[in-house]
Amino acid sequence: MSALLKRMMAEAAAREKVAQKTVMNPDAVIAIARGRSDEGGFDYAQMRSAELTEAALWKLGNQLREVGGLRRVCGYEIVAKPVIEALGERFTVAQLQTWIADRQAAMAQVKMVRCDCGHTVPAAQVMTTSRGTSCQDCYDHMSA
Repeated sequence: MSALLKRMMAEAAAREKVAQKTVMNPDAVIAIARGRSDEGGFDYAQMRSAELTEAALWKLGNQLREVGGLRRVCGYEIVAKPVIEALGERFTVAQLQTWIADRQAAMAQVKMVRCDCGHTVPAAQVMTTSRGTSCQDCYDHMSA
């Protein structure tokens, strides 16, 4: 394992420890900040808030990631399009937590699994590849 990966994992563990103790104001406003990665390889949409600490945003990000609403790639957050379409570019903590709760309820009805590609999909839609498991969209990209 590279030193960079070890450092990133240690930083993530430290942020998670602080985030577990964080209390959030439900009226705090979160905005989506868009940009392009330093390497120019992908676009990102990160959550930003002047009213919340980094630990609080990390905690919300983890909750959102558990329901497939966020991915972390090379230190960048990518908020999923369905989240932005449902909540817009600016929303409160309470609105986000309501969206997450609704998504968790919907997922409880259908068995969801996390593929090796990083996406969470219904178990019936998982594709098996030579690299592990994949959602249908990523499978199509690999075979194109």
